[in-house]
Amino acid sequence: MDLQRRELRDDLNRMRGSRDAILRARGDNVAFEENVSAARTAGFEAATARQSSLQAALAYYFDRSVQGEAKTHVPSTFSAENDLALLPPGVAGNQKIIRIECLDDWQRESWFSFTKLEAAVQPDRRDASVIEPNIRRLNAFAGARPAYAAFKSEVSTDLGLPDWFERLVARLGLGHFAVAREDVRYFALMEYLARDVIAGTSIERPFAKPTLLEARGNEYFFPAPRGEDFGFTADLAPETGRDAVREFLHARLSYTADHMVRVYRLAGPTASVRLSAVRDAHLRHVRARSGRADFGAFMADEVDE
Repeated sequence: MDLQRRELRDDLNRMRGSRDAILRARGDNVAFEENVSAARTAGFEAATARQSSLQAALAYYFDRSVQGEAKTHVPSTFSAENDLALLPPGVAGNQKIIRIECLDDWQRESWFSFTKLEAAVQPDRRDASVIEPNIRRLNAFAGARPAYAAFKSEVSTDLGLPDWFERLVARLGLGHFAVAREDVRYFALMEYLARDVIAGTSIERPFAKPTLLEARGNEYFFPAPRGEDFGFTADLAPETGRDAVREFLHARLSYTADHMVRVYRLAGPTASVRLSAVRDAHLRHVRARSGRADFGAFMADEVDE
């Protein structure tokens, strides 16, 4: 991303010179990003003129331009100025899509019972009356934040194994799903068709490659080189040598009870992840796939963890 404002460039250099792994990763994401057009960069800098730090500018832009406040908001993600990242029309409507949603915000509500919800999503005894209150809460979030998602076909083997949830968290690079000791978090696996997304929006091109402007400062995000059709998730278990999963964004979808197919209770502590190992392994994959030996930079020897 070719920043023009001097204070943002100076802040980027400071972040990339830090030995803090998280700060370095967030700075690298800005520096590596090739799918934000000059027009969108100019729009970003104009919209954040009052933000003096790069991280504050990115958060401000996400809240107002990407997510917005109203459900009718059209994210800049799907605007013409984001042409470098928009997927072409013609995504097959019968493609099965999966996404993991967090149910943390209402786990202490009196009506919430994970035991009942777990039983209610079983294929042979689905109970929409139990599922629907959770769907209403998922659909109630403000704004029109684009959703990160993946194609079911690329994780179908994982979904068939007993440790399916842990495998998906790792393969989809969901490092922010970590759970502290003695804490518990609840999640839902959502499954739907590409045609559900298409039918639910008036946006002409409702699918896009993720860019750092949609990453919300997530250090586990990693930009894709220009020319790749999709983004790729950074596997949290790089030692497995698994293929990277294609990731993409789509316009906001209003869920129905049928979309919630599994739920999971994750108790802490979850295993720690060495960020530099994850990112460096992913960079090797991206370079090999794209043929871009000059893309990005390794960080393992330059940060403290």
